[in-house]
Amino acid sequence: MPPRESHESRSLQDRVPANRFIRLAKSPDGHLDLARAEGVTDRYVRRLIDLAFLAPDITAAILNGRQPVHLTAQRLTNVSELPLGWAEQRTLLDVT
Repeated sequence: MPPRESHESRSLQDRVPANRFIRLAKSPDGHLDLARAEGVTDRYVRRLIDLAFLAPDITAAILNGRQPVHLTAQRLTNVSELPLGWAEQRTLLDVT
């Protein structure tokens, strides 16, 4: 299947490299500072940081535009607690 280059795919690609948020959020008020700087909520920043721990195969699928159609940016950012275990992530996100 060829890669999907859609708005949704591009949006996911923009969110997946959340490692930048981890570096910026190391100070005691890092989440708040980062949220203010980015014009988003603290809650949103914390959810994006979770994406830095997304299973490598899921991340690669997103970056290559090969993620399942149901795995949208909204779906990823609405997960209240992303498990650290990659198998649990695949189950929760219904990715095989």
